[in-house]
Amino acid sequence: MAGPLVRPVQYIIESSWRINVFTCRNQSCEAQWEQSDVVIKNEGQGLLFRCPMCGARNYVERFDGEDGSVLYEQLEGRPDHGPMAE
Repeated sequence: MAGPLVRPVQYIIESSWRINVFTCRNQSCEAQWEQSDVVIKNEGQGLLFRCPMCGARNYVERFDGEDGSVLYEQLEGRPDHGPMAE
């Protein structure tokens, strides 16, 4: 008898990228947007979208899907660019 179907964590994470719902990290806003509602671009600090409601920067990371599509995952804070040059 087979046990319950258990999906690997990687599968769950990849499927969540396909949802592409982003939440503004500005605590006074927290509006939710679909990827089609925002413009993702690099303003010199990494990939981000500005919240259409309040203008706050919200950082994302780009991934290539298995089917060749471009997927984005929202980051909790700013991207880590490594140590600062001295």
